[in-house]
Amino acid sequence: MSKIKIWYQEKQKLKYKTANSQVSFELPPNVIKIEKIKKLTQYIDVSFSSYNNVVNIFEELSIILNTNLALNDALTILIKGNRDLKMNTILYSMKRALENGKPISFALERYRKYIGYLPILFFDLGYANGNIKESISALSIILKENQKTKKQFVEALSYPFVLLATLLISIVLIFNFVIPRFEHMFAQFGSNLPLATQYLLATQSFFENQYMFIIFFICCLAVLLKYYMYKEYEYIDKILVCKLPIISKLYKNFILHRFFLALTMLVASKYRFQIALEGAKPIVKNKFIIHKIKLLINDIHNGYTVADAFERTDIFNDITIRLLYTGQQTNTIDTVLSNITNIYKQQLSSKIKYFSKTIGPFFIMIISIFILWLVFALMLPIWNLGSILK
Repeated sequence: MSKIKIWYQEKQKLKYKTANSQVSFELPPNVIKIEKIKKLTQYIDVSFSSYNNVVNIFEELSIILNTNLALNDALTILIKGNRDLKMNTILYSMKRALENGKPISFALERYRKYIGYLPILFFDLGYANGNIKESISALSIILKENQKTKKQFVEALSYPFVLLATLLISIVLIFNFVIPRFEHMFAQFGSNLPLATQYLLATQSFFENQYMFIIFFICCLAVLLKYYMYKEYEYIDKILVCKLPIISKLYKNFILHRFFLALTMLVASKYRFQIALEGAKPIVKNKFIIHKIKLLINDIHNGYTVADAFERTDIFNDITIRLLYTGQQTNTIDTVLSNITNIYKQQLSSKIKYFSKTIGPFFIMIISIFILWLVFALMLPIWNLGSILK
C-alpha cells in the first residue's frame, strides 16, 4: 500500500502531511506539491539472481528456439516457468522490447551488472546479421564453458586462500595474545635474547605501534596502483600476459581460450570471419591482447592471409599458426578453429591443475617457516633459562 506526502503552506510556513494514496481524503489549502513516498527497497536493489540462473535461462532459451518456436513465444514460456524475480524482470524487459520493435540488446543494457556483457553482445550480433537463433545457441555454449572455467579456478584457489587466511589469522592471534604473555619473562634477559626472539619482538612491536601507518600505507599504495593501472592500463595488461612466472601463462591461456571459443561459435553461426573477429574481440578484457587483435584485423583487411595475420601478432603458439595454415589450404577453417579451442581448453585445464599443485605447497612452506621461527623464538629463551638454573 503506497503513501504520499502532501506539501502545503499554512501561516507563512511550509508544512506537510502523509496520507494513504488508496483512501479518499480532503486536501489541505494552499497545496504546493504531492509526492509519492518511496520505500527503502526502492533505493536499494535487494533482489538477488545467481549467475547460474542467467546461464540456465539462456541455455533453456536456446533449446526452445531450436524447436523453431518464435522468440516471443519462447520468452513467454520462460516467464511462466521461472521463479527467479530478477530473471523474470529481465525476461519481461526482453519481451516488451521485442513487442515494441526495439533491439533486445538495449533492454538488456540496464541489467549488464547481473547478466554480464555477453548476452548484450550476442543479441546485438544476432539482430545485425539476422541469425538470432544461432547467436543465442553460441551464447549458451560460451556461458556454460565460462562457468566451467570459473569453477575450475575457484576449486584451484580455494585451498591456497584458506591457507593464507589461516596464516593471517594465526599471526594476529599470536601477536595479540601469545607473545604478550612472554614479554615480561623476555624483558629479564635484556640484550641476551636470541636473535630469532629479538626479531619476533621487534616485528610484534612494529605491528602493534604502527598499525595505523600500515593501514594508511596500504590504502595509499592501492590508490596509486589503481591510478597507475588507469593511466598505463595496456602496459599493466602486458605484464600480466608476458612477465609473471606461472601466472602469465595461465592468464594468457584463459583469455585465448575464451577468444577462440567465441570465434569458433561465431564462425559456426555463419558469420564472416572478419565480423566474427570483431564480435569475439569484446570478450577479451585485456587491453594488450585487444590491441593485438585490432592489428590482426587490420592485417586481414590489408590483404594478409588469416594465418599470416595471426602469426604477425606474436601472441599465438606455433600449433595455432600451423593449424590455421592447414585450415586455409584445405578450406576447413571452422573445423580448425574448433580444434584450436579444444587445445586451449586442455592446456588451460592442465595449467590450472599445475598452478593448484604449485601454489598449495608454496603456502604450506611459508606457514611451516613461520611456525618454525615462532617455536624457536619463544622456546630458545626458555631452554637457555633451564640451562642457567641447572
